[in-house]
Amino acid sequence: MADGLGVDELRAEHEALMQFLYLAPVGLVQAGTEGEIAIINPIAAQLLMPLSPDGDLANLFDVLDGVAPGLRAQCAAFPERRAWSSRACTSTCVRPGASAARPRSSPSPCSSSTPRASWP
Repeated sequence: MADGLGVDELRAEHEALMQFLYLAPVGLVQAGTEGEIAIINPIAAQLLMPLSPDGDLANLFDVLDGVAPGLRAQCAAFPERRAWSSRACTSTCVRPGASAARPRSSPSPCSSSTPRASWP
C-alpha cells in the first residue's frame, strides 16, 4: 500500500489518470530517455502522425527529427541530477514544412516542452 491506499483504490486512481490522459484536449506523450514512446494519447498521435512518413510512432526523437533535429542531443545533454520537475527543453519551436498532407497555410504545432523525470 502507498500512502495508506489499498490495491482497489490504487487501481481506481490509475484508471482515472489513464482516462484523463486519453481524454485530455492536448497532446501528451511519455517517452524514455532514448525517445521510446511508452504512452501517447490520441491528440498527440494525431499531431505526430503527419510527421512520420512510415506511420511509426515508436520513437519520439525519430518522429521529430525532421522538424527538430537537435532535440535528441538537447535532451541527452540535460543533467540527470536535475529535479524531476525541471524541463530538458522549454518552448522548442517545431515548424513542420509544407507537404501534400499539410500545406503551409494550415496551422502547425509550434511549441514543445520536454520535462525530464527521473525517479529513484
